Amino acid sequence: MNAPRAILLVKCPDRPGIVAAISSFLFRHGANITDFDQHTSEDEAAVYFTRLEFQTDRLDLPLDDLEKAFALDVARPFAMDWRLTLSSRRKRVRFWSPGRTTRSSNSSGRGSAATCART
Repeated sequence: MNAPRAILLVKCPDRPGIVAAISSFLFRHGANITDFDQHTSEDEAAVYFTRLEFQTDRLDLPLDDLEKAFALDVARPFAMDWRLTLSSRRKRVRFWSPGRTTRSSNSSGRGSAATCART
């Protein structure tokens, strides 16, 4: 059986310590990070983006309380725009063009390609 998971999306000004703050916070609260993608824009603004997924079955707090603690301990000091959702609430998106390749994707950005028949 797969452990329940949550997805954290973050956007903030890039600076040292962001990854350490996020991962340390989650570790302290019993989360196991299973996927962690990050990127920093290369323009002068240097904006940091991340998407991470973590298991929630061993958290020491209910998810609502974890959100509140994250807001105070991590998000506020790093001026983060962020969102935390259960992965079971992922939205599915389909990009389609008749007679072309279509890609089904979910919020993880992963998907599979398939060819559609022309009508």
